Amino acid sequence: MGVYDERIIRATKFEYADIINRVRPIHKADRFSYKYPRMSSEKRAKIFAPFAALSGYDDALAEKEVIYDIKRVLTDDEYFDLDCKIATIYEKCSNSILARDNGAEVRILYFEPLADDELHGRYIEISGLVTKVRPDKETITILDKEISLRSIYKLEILNARGIEPQDE
Repeated sequence: MGVYDERIIRATKFEYADIINRVRPIHKADRFSYKYPRMSSEKRAKIFAPFAALSGYDDALAEKEVIYDIKRVLTDDEYFDLDCKIATIYEKCSNSILARDNGAEVRILYFEPLADDELHGRYIEISGLVTKVRPDKETITILDKEISLRSIYKLEILNARGIEPQDE
């Protein structure tokens, strides 16, 4: 720090020394006190609270921070195991009544591709109750999230009536 900087700091440090510890002035029954009533500390803190000037900016940054993968290809044995598990789940959850009665709980790791590139994306893991399996549309629905059967990389049956949990 230079000499000039130290002089500025010293001057501003004591410039308001006479008023810094004063009590707030009290206005009794005048126009000012009616127009500007005393504000509580909580309300005063809200005035200076931080805010997001650009809505959605933090979400856009978080999306850019995600590391994207290349879509992995399953082997024939892995495809066969996956088809068997999906068939077992479909047998127990072919309609919403059966799905509710059997309560098949699964954990799925699936690939979500980028909008402009089918080979690059990210793997997302979701677990919950299966509400619907639609082989005609090639989808499985878990907790209102519809997942394409072609995008599933790994499927694990956690709990269901009449189905033993399968280990990987």
